[in-house]
Amino acid sequence: MDLRRLRYFVTVAEELHFGRAADRLHMAQPPLSQQIRRLEADIGFDLFDRTTRRVALTQEGIALLPEARDLLARDQSLERHIDHIARGDSGLLRLGFVDSSSYDVLPRFLRSYRSLYPKVTYELVTMSSDAQVAALHEGTIDGGIARTRANDTALTATLILRESLFVALGADHPLAEAAEISLTELGSEPLIGFNRETSP
Repeated sequence: MDLRRLRYFVTVAEELHFGRAADRLHMAQPPLSQQIRRLEADIGFDLFDRTTRRVALTQEGIALLPEARDLLARDQSLERHIDHIARGDSGLLRLGFVDSSSYDVLPRFLRSYRSLYPKVTYELVTMSSDAQVAALHEGTIDGGIARTRANDTALTATLILRESLFVALGADHPLAEAAEISLTELGSEPLIGFNRETSP
């Protein structure tokens, strides 16, 4: 059913006058009359009793009017909801994050985002940086907080935090007193760290 014609029907039903209804709808009266005739043809019964002196709703028109109003109200509500989703004001944000971001970065991000978009709900999934890249390509998350920048032109990355990298050494290690240590100096040292595959 054409919702535009249904809106015309409700306006004529409220005015019980085609001229006033046409004015409200910012259109000429003959096209409005034609649209109501087409609606009546589509649904198979008359909505109005028309005479030269008055316009009145038929019993069928009276029965249809509350349903038509309800349908138009729901249509407007749906349009507003779609608009909110399109602007990011509501909906679901699926976010991947590395564990370490949950101490500071993730809570600050969520607080800030919630203040801007209070109707958005969140689905948070802990995953490694490289798993986030795969999930973004698969469409299973909408964004991610990662430790490494993906070398991927299909994705957009924004730097949100710089952190120093520390190495823990025994007090008797030759480099223990150094203020800074290059990765080259650690090249031959045995290291305890994360698996390269899960944390490249």
